[in-house]
Order: sequence, then structure tokens, then C-alpha cells
Amino acid sequence: MNLLIDFRKKVSGKFLNFNADESYKNSKLCNILFAKELVKKLKISSSKISVITWAPGLVIPNDDLGFF
Repeated sequence: MNLLIDFRKKVSGKFLNFNADESYKNSKLCNILFAKELVKKLKISSSKISVITWAPGLVIPNDDLGFF
């Protein structure tokens, strides 16, 4: 749990020493945490809506025009 506290401090602070790779990974973590919370709320309301999280990972095209 301590890691999440440090994570919250990091993502809510100023952009000092910005790291694009770390930011990308943090955004994926936020998506998963949001989905987990959404599942809890939907269960409480007895909803039959499914929540699916998916990370496409690194997408590399066949040419040199990719992001990474």
C-alpha cells in the first residue's frame, strides 16, 4: 500500500524530472485501478455490466513511423 501512497504523491505533484516511459506505465496503472473501482460500484448497484481492462502494450508497425 505504501507504493500507492508514493504513487499518488508523484502523479499529483509538479512535472519535475519527467519520464515518458514511467508516465505511460503510470497511466496504465491508473486505468486498472479505475476499472477495479468501477467493478466495485457496479456490483453494489447489482449491474450486469462487465468491466474489461486491456493494455495494448508496445505497438510497433512494419515501418519506422512507430512511437518508440
